[in-house]
Amino acid sequence: MNQPFYEFTILDEALRYEFVSAGKSIIHKVVSISHTDSDNLFTLTLADIRLDGSLDTHIASNNGDLEAIIATVIKCLETFFVYYPAAAVAFTGSEPRRMRLYQIILNRELTSLQPRFNIWGISVEGIVTFTPNHTYEGFIVSLKSVIIA
Repeated sequence: MNQPFYEFTILDEALRYEFVSAGKSIIHKVVSISHTDSDNLFTLTLADIRLDGSLDTHIASNNGDLEAIIATVIKCLETFFVYYPAAAVAFTGSEPRRMRLYQIILNRELTSLQPRFNIWGISVEGIVTFTPNHTYEGFIVSLKSVIIA
């Protein structure tokens, strides 16, 4: 993906990335990556930062800069993998509409992402290699050198 992205601040041992979405309005956003109970498996959350500092994962900002936000999330993931090269990162949408959006983006960007990343889909069959135009309940991304079963 060769889209412009927002500059971001790396925080909390490279587990939190904050940036400002500058579309129709100014919105403070965060990419938060959290440990799970499984070794080297993390989860990713994209959220708006509310004025009180809490995170909102359900708001639809519609700020007119979706491409820059997606490019920023990918750059945050690339940075995360520099610090945690053996990790895999799982993510899902907070609602069906977002899941569909993530599916569309992965379908569109698959060719540019595959040389650097493994991408898996989470389905009722388990964790499978991501295939375009299939429906998944979530996704997992890692560097090419990492294999999960």
